[in-house]
Amino acid sequence: MTMTIALIIIAAASIVMNVVLWLDKKAARKECNQFIADNAALEIRLDELTEKYDNEVEHRRWAIGRIKDQQTVIRQLERGAKPRKPRKEADNV
Repeated sequence: MTMTIALIIIAAASIVMNVVLWLDKKAARKECNQFIADNAALEIRLDELTEKYDNEVEHRRWAIGRIKDQQTVIRQLERGAKPRKPRKEADNV
């Protein structure tokens, strides 16, 4: 009789421990799934920000090139607007 009671107590403890471990595993799985979802959202946000940043970099390069082109045109116009000095003709007489 004592042996049966001991075995019942051990079986009950084993069942309780299995339930506790199952609940712990369920909570860990839920937490892991939440981390995965958060990570996926962060990766999407990173992709969006990277795309915006790359676009800004390309726009900046384009704008700098455009400004340089305009500066070149301005210099050419300034050179063309200056009165030219008459060339000195060599006297080959």
